[in-house]
Amino acid sequence: MATLEVWAENFPRRRPKDHVFPSEVYKQVKGGVMVVVSSDPTKHITSMRRSWETALEGAASILAGRPDAMDDVEPFECRFHDLRHNAVSRMIAKKTPIPIIAQLVGWSPTTMWEMAARYGHYDVDTLREAIGG
Repeated sequence: MATLEVWAENFPRRRPKDHVFPSEVYKQVKGGVMVVVSSDPTKHITSMRRSWETALEGAASILAGRPDAMDDVEPFECRFHDLRHNAVSRMIAKKTPIPIIAQLVGWSPTTMWEMAARYGHYDVDTLREAIGG
C-alpha cells in the first residue's frame, strides 16, 4: 500500500489507465495530494505490456522533471529483464548468499556461480576487501 501511496503522490493527475492495479481507488485530500483509498492486488493486470509501457512513460516524465506532463518527453529505454539484472546485482553487492539469490531468481545449482559472476560487477575495492586489503 505504501508503494501505491508514493505512486499517487508522484502522479497527482493520473487517470485510471495509469493505475498499477485495475481496482485502485484514489481520492484527493487537502493540498491536492492524492492518496490510495483502496486497492485489490488480487485482481490481475489485464495487459503486462500496457502496464510496462505505462511505467516507462511515467519514469521518462519523472526523469525529465515533468511528472505531470507526458508530451514531448524522450522515451525511457529499459527492458523488463533490466529490473531483474539490477535486483540481482544489488543483492550480490549487499552480500546476500548466492544460493539464496539463486533460489529467488530460479538459477539452477549447476549455473548459479556462473550467473553470479556475470551479475556481480566486482570492482577493485570489493576484490581488495575480500582479501583484507
